[in-house]
Amino acid sequence: MVTNDRVIATDPVNKTHAKLMREAIAEVTDQPVTQVVCSHEHWDHVQGGQIFKDEGATFIAHENCVRHFYDRPNPNIVMPDVTFSDDYTLEVGGRSMELM
Repeated sequence: MVTNDRVIATDPVNKTHAKLMREAIAEVTDQPVTQVVCSHEHWDHVQGGQIFKDEGATFIAHENCVRHFYDRPNPNIVMPDVTFSDDYTLEVGGRSMELM
């Protein structure tokens, strides 16, 4: 989602995919990715996010993801900055995204 000066991405997948995501985002806006939402804990969805962290993105995930990340460490995972237990409303640029 792109709103004004904010870009939200989800599930960077792996380093190669995240780089392709970044290139595609750059075709739409020159703004940095400000938030990355991890939809769930499976490694095939959440690796490779460092490219977004390097530009200052905040990572958001359910607390069950974090528990899994600690139980099964992986060096290609960016640990979330924000976690939630039930639902979380991400509000950006006058729009909201409900995470459950």
